[in-house]
Amino acid sequence: MKGDAYDIKPLLDILALEPDLFFSSRLRSLSESMGRSIQIVDSLARFEAEVVAHRPSLVLIDLGASRIDAPAAVRSAKKQGVPLIVVFGPHKDLAARAAALAAGADRWLTNQNLLTSLTSLLGTSPADPHLRNRAAHDLK
Repeated sequence: MKGDAYDIKPLLDILALEPDLFFSSRLRSLSESMGRSIQIVDSLARFEAEVVAHRPSLVLIDLGASRIDAPAAVRSAKKQGVPLIVVFGPHKDLAARAAALAAGADRWLTNQNLLTSLTSLLGTSPADPHLRNRAAHDLK
C-alpha cells in the first residue's frame, strides 16, 4: 500500500544513502547525464527527512557502509511509500543482503552492477557516451 505522499508526483527521481564520496560522485554523474534529479545523503537521519520532503521515485541504499542501518532505512522508505527500494553492496555480504530484503527492499544489486542497472531501472540510457562506456565497463 502506498502512503498518501505518493498520491502526488514525486519531487525527486533518486535519493541515495551513500557515505562514500567517490561512489557518490559516480552516481551523481550518471543520474544527471540521464536528466534525472538525485539527492545523496550520508546518514539515516537525513535520509529519512529527505524521503518525507522529496518523495523520491527510487531510493538506493548502500549495504557496505558499516555506520548505516540499512534495514532501518529500507523500513523507513517502505513506510513512506517509496515505489522502488534498491539496496546494493558487496556480493559476498549475504547477511546484509538477507536483512535488507527481509526489511522490504525490492531489489538487491552488487556494487559492480549498480551503475549499469541504474539506467534500466530508470528506463533510459546515459546521454554521454563516455558514461555509457564507463557503466558498461563496471559490469566486467
